Amino acid sequence: MSAEDLPERRVRAHVAAVAELKPESELLLCYSSLKRLLRITAWCRRWLLIHRQLRHAQSQSSVISVDELTEARISWVRLIQARTFKDEIRRLRNGTPLPSRSSLHKLNPFLDCEGLLRVGGRLRNAHLQYNATHPPILPSESTYTHLVIDDHHQRTLHSGTQLTLCSLRQEYWVPRGRSLVKRHINRCSRCTKWRAAIPQLLMGDLLVPRVTPSRPFLHTGVDYAGPVWLRTSKGRGHKATKGFIVVFVCLASKAVHLDAASDYSADAFIAALRRLISRRGVCASLYSDCGTNFVGADKQLGALFSAASTDGHRIAAFAGQEKIRWHFNPPTAPNFGGLWEAAVKSMKHHLRRIIGDATLICEELATLLSQIEACLNSRSLSPCPTTQRT
Repeated sequence: MSAEDLPERRVRAHVAAVAELKPESELLLCYSSLKRLLRITAWCRRWLLIHRQLRHAQSQSSVISVDELTEARISWVRLIQARTFKDEIRRLRNGTPLPSRSSLHKLNPFLDCEGLLRVGGRLRNAHLQYNATHPPILPSESTYTHLVIDDHHQRTLHSGTQLTLCSLRQEYWVPRGRSLVKRHINRCSRCTKWRAAIPQLLMGDLLVPRVTPSRPFLHTGVDYAGPVWLRTSKGRGHKATKGFIVVFVCLASKAVHLDAASDYSADAFIAALRRLISRRGVCASLYSDCGTNFVGADKQLGALFSAASTDGHRIAAFAGQEKIRWHFNPPTAPNFGGLWEAAVKSMKHHLRRIIGDATLICEELATLLSQIEACLNSRSLSPCPTTQRT
């Protein structure tokens, strides 16, 4: 049978309509760092303004200014919001209320003078920054939002979910922000490397200073951490020596004071204690272990806190002069020092992720300890809310 003898068949065509969002800008997908993206955008905006003869090329500096970075950030936020919240922005400009099915209905959004979509609320008269009271809204699925979360995660020295989210809420409002921050931290290579499951020990009864309100660092716990390798100056050929970190923690408020010590000697510890007293006030009591964990790290620390040693008499004399009572934990009882052991753990969380195997000089270590101290003392007292703020 030839092809001409075949019966006639009806041709059927199937058509399917698929609604797709416009892809994000190629420039946004080329960079994995928010700082690099904003700098490239600022350079492009400067070149565009010069090309349009809105600015003079001779008057421009070779360094990107803060205003240019701010303009680049605002332009990206405006672009992302116009792509994702197109219907909401159109309704707000026309003065039409948002429908109840809108994801931004509970946030009471409004448009500012720059055309940014911000969170409303009743914090207009609060003595806070404008971005903190009325933060711009970022969509959860945008690449720019993930770059912002990564920037705040690195800015807080690879902190956990709570501190990263608290830093993010100071500038932006991201729906489902906690789950996005937690997902980003789980994918962070540095945090994954240092994350480990640690068994929780049963703690004993809390001490009286732990449950009694008092001035910060009136009752203080102390512990040593380290060693860390330090150099006298930058460059090659300089020998590295061991240094230690002295961790002071307030028993009442859990505030942390970090200081550096050159060795385990009594003079180095008394100097660190003098700096603590000068900055935080005189302590009424000091709490530490009796040297069992220190002896395992270095035999000199056992002699340091021994009442029969010369160094021990020096520390006891200085403590008596400042009217400080020293309390030692019972031997083989690590649960008595759980508070400062937790402070050491929190300090090492940031320290390991930042320096890694690098060798710092004394000034760099002091600067890093001040930054870590600021991060630890800026932790929020309660979890950040995920609903509308009133």
